[in-house]
Amino acid sequence: MNRPWQGAVNDRIIEQLKIALPDAVMRTTLIVGFPGETDEHYQHLQQFLQRHEFDHVGVFTFSAEDGTAAATLPNHLPQAIMDERRDGIMAMQQPISLKRNQLEVGKTVDVLVEQENPESGLLVGRSARFAPEVDGLVYLSGSARLGSIVSAKIHEADHYDLHGEIVYQ
Repeated sequence: MNRPWQGAVNDRIIEQLKIALPDAVMRTTLIVGFPGETDEHYQHLQQFLQRHEFDHVGVFTFSAEDGTAAATLPNHLPQAIMDERRDGIMAMQQPISLKRNQLEVGKTVDVLVEQENPESGLLVGRSARFAPEVDGLVYLSGSARLGSIVSAKIHEADHYDLHGEIVYQ
C-alpha cells in the first residue's frame, strides 16, 4: 500500500516491543488484494506474519471505496484471488494462534463475564488477551454475575478461544 520502506521499521518496532513487554498480546489487521499486489508482495506478508507470530490476525480483502485514490488505481485483483489470499493467511495463522493460546493453559487469568450460553450453561467472557467483537472468548464453568471480573484457571485452548473454570470471584 505504497509503504515500501515500512517493513524494516515494523520489524524493529515489533522486536523492541517483544523485548520490553514479553507478555504483551500482539495483534494486527491486514488488507490483502490492494491494487497492484503481486505474488511477491503476498509472500512477503506471509513471511512477516510467520516471523512475528502475532497472537491475533484479522484479514480483509481490498474493497474499492468511491472517492478514494485507491479506487482509481490500475491492476485491481479479481475477488477470487483476494479471497484465496485472505483464506491462505487465516489458515497459516491458525497454528500460530493455537500455539499462542496454548501458552495460557495452566494459568489463572482475570475474565470479564459478559454472558451465559443458554444451551451449555457456560459463562462467556474475555480475558485481557481478547478485544471485544474481534478476538476469541473465554468459556467458563462455575457461577458469577454478568459484568463481574473473576479469576479463572485455563484448562484448554483452541485456535481462537480459551476454556476454564472459575476459581474465585
